[in-house]
Amino acid sequence: MRSGLQHTRIALIGLPQMLRDTVREIVSAEPDLTVVAELDDQASAGPTIGARAVEVVIAAVGDCQPIDFRTLLTEHPRLRVLCLSVDGREASLFELRPHEQTLGEISPEVLIAAIRGFD
Repeated sequence: MRSGLQHTRIALIGLPQMLRDTVREIVSAEPDLTVVAELDDQASAGPTIGARAVEVVIAAVGDCQPIDFRTLLTEHPRLRVLCLSVDGREASLFELRPHEQTLGEISPEVLIAAIRGFD
């Protein structure tokens, strides 16, 4: 292994065994990715994420144990949470990050739209 290679530290939470095995196999094939924790539910996730410097959580959503993404991201704002459907076909990514959108020339309408979040 090359020295200086940065590893992205990953925790798996609540994945059904078959999906867990598949994700672990995919991750282990990448030299810069490391699964550092495998948890059945979110109960011990907070302390584990901090203690093991986890950067990415991969969790299952659907019929299994629900994951409170808001709490995870509030407690660990740099964390990325990748949610997989239990059948492994769909995924969503949750993260807190600064976001800038150039608005261009300001006008009353642009100002109001920005305040309202461009709904």
